[in-house]
Amino acid sequence: MIESKKLKFIRSYVNKDGETRYLAVKEDDSIWWYAPNYPWNKNKIDGLPNNYEVKHIAAFVKGGTDTRYIVVLSDNSIWWYAPGYEWKESSKEGLPSGNIISFEAFSKPNGDTRYIVLMESGEAFWYAPGYPWNKIKMDGMS
Repeated sequence: MIESKKLKFIRSYVNKDGETRYLAVKEDDSIWWYAPNYPWNKNKIDGLPNNYEVKHIAAFVKGGTDTRYIVVLSDNSIWWYAPGYEWKESSKEGLPSGNIISFEAFSKPNGDTRYIVLMESGEAFWYAPGYPWNKIKMDGMS
């Protein structure tokens, strides 16, 4: 059983059948998922570094069928997970070093994955797997 008072984060997403799913991180940085009418289940952490600490988490369905979890760890490394596989580190090519203060991940209607980060410097960047990170232009924002 998972207790809400011990949660660090909770996120929701909708699966391919339109059903709500939940993803939670407890204070001990264990990662859990939930589907209505089922108990909470502890997620595998195979592939994540030892002594990891989750700083941000996102969940979405890629291409309408494949679930993805994305975490930013306390060292600002970014990792992704597909159920049935190990966690894999995402590229940071083109992303400046520094503290990630906000993170989001999503799937476009065509199934392409995108990450968005806001750095402590105030700069924002987007990422598509297989390509370097790109700075988001802030022209016109005052």
